[in-house]
Amino acid sequence: MAQAPIAVLLGFEGTPRASATRGSRALRASGTSFELEPLFAATRAPAAVLGARAASAKKINWHIARPIGAAAGGSPWDVTREVMKEASARGLRPVRGEPDLVQGWPSQVNKAGRPAAREGGFQDQEASGGRPVVQGEFAWHLSDSYSGLAAARARARATSDTVIRIAHLDTGYDLGHSVFPRGFFDSAISRNFTGDGRAIDDIRDQIKGGVMTAPGHGTGTLSLLAGGRFAMRSNGYSFHDEIGAAPDARIVGLRVANAVVQIKTSAVAKAIAYAAELCDHPETRVHVLSMSMGGVASQAWADAVNLAYEAGIVLVTAAGNNFSAGFLGGIPATSIVYPARFQRVLAACGVMANFEPYYGLGFRTMQGNWGPKSKRGTSIAAFTPNTPWARRGESGIVDMNGAGTSAATPQVAGAASLYLRYHAGTLLDDARYPKRWMVGEAVRRALVASARAPLDGDDLEKLGAGMLHAGAALDVTPELAAQLDPAEEAGVSFPFRRVITGLGAKGADPLLEMELAQLVQLWDDPKTANPFDELIRKADEQGGRLTPAQQREMTER
Repeated sequence: MAQAPIAVLLGFEGTPRASATRGSRALRASGTSFELEPLFAATRAPAAVLGARAASAKKINWHIARPIGAAAGGSPWDVTREVMKEASARGLRPVRGEPDLVQGWPSQVNKAGRPAAREGGFQDQEASGGRPVVQGEFAWHLSDSYSGLAAARARARATSDTVIRIAHLDTGYDLGHSVFPRGFFDSAISRNFTGDGRAIDDIRDQIKGGVMTAPGHGTGTLSLLAGGRFAMRSNGYSFHDEIGAAPDARIVGLRVANAVVQIKTSAVAKAIAYAAELCDHPETRVHVLSMSMGGVASQAWADAVNLAYEAGIVLVTAAGNNFSAGFLGGIPATSIVYPARFQRVLAACGVMANFEPYYGLGFRTMQGNWGPKSKRGTSIAAFTPNTPWARRGESGIVDMNGAGTSAATPQVAGAASLYLRYHAGTLLDDARYPKRWMVGEAVRRALVASARAPLDGDDLEKLGAGMLHAGAALDVTPELAAQLDPAEEAGVSFPFRRVITGLGAKGADPLLEMELAQLVQLWDDPKTANPFDELIRKADEQGGRLTPAQQREMTER
């Protein structure tokens, strides 16, 4: 899932001196020179003072160390250690470090394991692999029988005209598609963070088709989030309505990837931090963030998430996808990916049209991630697969084979924005919620409290708190500020460091914990279940501890 880094991410205490980071004084490590470029500044305040900048808070300035000329040799983490060592020798005080990985997001494939075709005529719902379909009902997920989004958006629209702004992180957009929300798209503050050489405000999707690139991913997810009115009078369907969960929301488009196989850790971190920065001004305040992507553990992502949470943003990101390996589970891992894994992020899991978890499908069929149990209170399931999916390059086509937790995420984010709009008079009153994080926390709790339990209680673990119902959420009165506590601060941990290395806390490599946390999700053997993923689940159920037998199993692996 991850490849060699093109750069290294470094977090410094304080701001590095420009004279120590440029020109002939560039960092030299692993046979390559690196120049530093600012990424974002993260102030990590104690939980008791969240929402205000504490004088004692530690300010971490994240930078990218970019290689000059040829890429560095060696493993990603070996290069990172060498760069950190050189930075320390320069007196730059790095306290964080990780590879700027280029990650891949598992996207829709057909039953043969190849990218699903999105060419030619309309692509209807797909039943292969055990995926349920809803015959004759276009955008079925919007109805009260499922998400309740259609009725909820009508109620919110009739109750309030408050502007709710959603930051949408993805691969860019087809600006000419018929359902693109032109009148509600904040082009002036939308950004391109890919570093691909195009303009900073160029958020178009120009991805060339190819193996697993999934061109049009951003166009598809945005259509589910904020797509406009669409008419369908063929293939057994009769539909004329808006297809987006929140078509009246203001959208800030943040392009973070050239393709679903080219997601840089740095681009996502910078985009999340930018969304938090927009909250400094009332006219650009972001209320919700939607990202239908994810990957391995990152402390840069954790620090950016903390910034956004403090700013009051409801963070909704995809729980992740895997490919069914039959009785072995799924490849590469079935537990929730990052940043959805953080407790300050609402993870979007999947539930199918038959109200069963988006899991346990046929061999090689894409399915959704879920768990561990500690995420139950900060996870919720929305409907997928076989949802609408606007097709890039075909302005009049909206397919009905959208899939993955990519399709679930914008439904949850849309429901969050509707709740904010409906209860704006209460939630956006600074006197009632003096700290911004309280607003986001109140919204998230309402969605979780209103989630519907599955028909089979045994399925609840795979659905988090339950199934999304936007209408039921609107009926939940926002919790008072005095009833709210901040969620656990985002951070990366791997509690079995001593088991793996035999080192005590004083002797352990400070970067090893992050490296091990990433390795848990990097498994590509289709013949064997991911043993680390399963052990993480067991440890979570056992209070973060492993039995002696489980410790031996992990050590042997």
